[in-house]
Amino acid sequence: MPSKRHWRDRYVYFLLLLLAGLWLVLSGTTSEFVYDSYYFELARSLLAKTGYGFNFRPEPMVPPGFPALLAVLILGVGHSYAILIRSMSIFTIAGLISAYQILKAEEGPTIAGVVCLLLASSPIWFEFSTRMLFSDMPYFFTSMLLLWALTRLNCSTARAATQVLWWTLCAMLLLASILLRSTGIALVGGIAGWLVVSSIREHRFDKRRLAIFIPLIVLGVAAEGAWLSWAERHPVSLWPIHGFQESYVAQLKLKNGNDPELGMATWRDVIKRPLENEDDMVSSVAGLLIHKQVAGAWYSPITVIPLAWLLVGLGYSFRKSGGGIVEWYFVSYQLLYLFWPWNFELRFQLPVAPLAALYLWRGGLLCWYWVQRLPRSAAAIGCIVATLGILGSIVFGWRIPHPRPLFCIAVWLLAGGFSAVILAGGPQLMRKVSRVSDRVVSVAGVSLSVAEMAGAVAMIGLLAAGVWMQMAAGLENLRRVPEMDPNIEAAKWIRGNSPADAVVMARWEALVYHYSGHRVIWFPASSDPELLVAGIRRHHIRLIVVTEDEDDSYWKPSDAYCFRELAYAYPMLFQQVHKGAHERVYEVASEIQSADGPSW
Repeated sequence: MPSKRHWRDRYVYFLLLLLAGLWLVLSGTTSEFVYDSYYFELARSLLAKTGYGFNFRPEPMVPPGFPALLAVLILGVGHSYAILIRSMSIFTIAGLISAYQILKAEEGPTIAGVVCLLLASSPIWFEFSTRMLFSDMPYFFTSMLLLWALTRLNCSTARAATQVLWWTLCAMLLLASILLRSTGIALVGGIAGWLVVSSIREHRFDKRRLAIFIPLIVLGVAAEGAWLSWAERHPVSLWPIHGFQESYVAQLKLKNGNDPELGMATWRDVIKRPLENEDDMVSSVAGLLIHKQVAGAWYSPITVIPLAWLLVGLGYSFRKSGGGIVEWYFVSYQLLYLFWPWNFELRFQLPVAPLAALYLWRGGLLCWYWVQRLPRSAAAIGCIVATLGILGSIVFGWRIPHPRPLFCIAVWLLAGGFSAVILAGGPQLMRKVSRVSDRVVSVAGVSLSVAEMAGAVAMIGLLAAGVWMQMAAGLENLRRVPEMDPNIEAAKWIRGNSPADAVVMARWEALVYHYSGHRVIWFPASSDPELLVAGIRRHHIRLIVVTEDEDDSYWKPSDAYCFRELAYAYPMLFQQVHKGAHERVYEVASEIQSADGPSW
């Protein structure tokens, strides 16, 4: 049942709104599109009524929900990048308030407030919400609000007119979530999984639910199907390589989407994929809560311990009720990314971070109860796990810089030492620990147990440290200079020094297109000179942008490496016409532009 309003709510709301004000003040003030103009260009195409797409082609990869939202914001507040970025902060805080309502109904106001405030004070989340113009934060808001509204819809016993209003709100939020991000289909999976399990487990299943929720499932599937159908009818295939240009389903066949030259995945790659992704997914949530980015590895205690807690907490939630909509949505969402063939990005985990924190808390609490009830059994398992962690850190992590093996070994030694002490002390020791932790202490008229006081001190410390780091990152936002991006520098040079009809090849096509105004062909992640030359001929490319980002390139191989291979094979076809601090622009010989290229 939805929880009633609690007196602590007002304090949580006040602190979240206070942080929202800080975010609005410390967001970037530049009017330039520094980081990514992809969604902005799509929004402009909607406003210009020129079709859904940009750069002289349709856009079959990104659903139109977020560009449509940006178009509405542009009509209301103008084209200012700073204002659009600030709107992302508003969506983030609104999403956290919605998540607070969900967690409060699940675990009470105290844990809900702690989780949401820790996430809101995270410098990682702050940087994402004040620098990036992506669809993740609006999706976070609509999905959290939908989960809360679905609970209200299920528990509503009011008259039919009120239920119709709740159903309409849920339908609108479901459509908005799916159109904002294709992973919104996980919400449909959450509703469907809950309906199936509740119909089996409940002896007196309310068949009224089927009439209420099945139309929502049909609506969500229809929306996703309509978008995929449109995308299939508007394919964009500029190069004969797999990956970026293909549908999400087709991309699952790749070994690694960031490096298409690795080829297609085998069944072994598909089996290993969840093992490679889960450590990053779990460590990212831990990093959000402790306000420090940590690298994931299967032998690292920062991965193993939170993963164990999360699985225990999630399993307990399913065992208790068979899983509600929240649990089934979380599982559906995580399954989508467990098999995702691209390198992990933190933004993938942000929309479900509050739910992951909830299951971490439940799992950690259950493990603590287990240690109290069966201390020697729990301590023996702890010693075994710590020993395996030390061996894994030595054998597999010794040559890996992140996470540092010495740090992993030190933490495992500490965990093993605690386990050994508990193993030696047994139930008598745990009874003494319980008496100490349960002892009530009065501070400023408030009675707290020692355990609660320790948790409050840790919470206040993390909150203060997080806000301090956010202020430091915010000052950096205010000092940022757009021209520091080499792609922007190259695009501005092209705009002022080349004919308007000159076709450009660049790795970051949206950014170069926005600043240059030229048609831009994506520089494919391929080091095959024959393939590149054939594409240059086919698309009549005149200018090529090359940046020096080999060590931190999103795509592999980097554009610098690919161009070196191309220039080595055809040294007379390219002439450098611009040299910047971190970018080069090359002109293609006129004879290769006019030659007829092969058809793929």
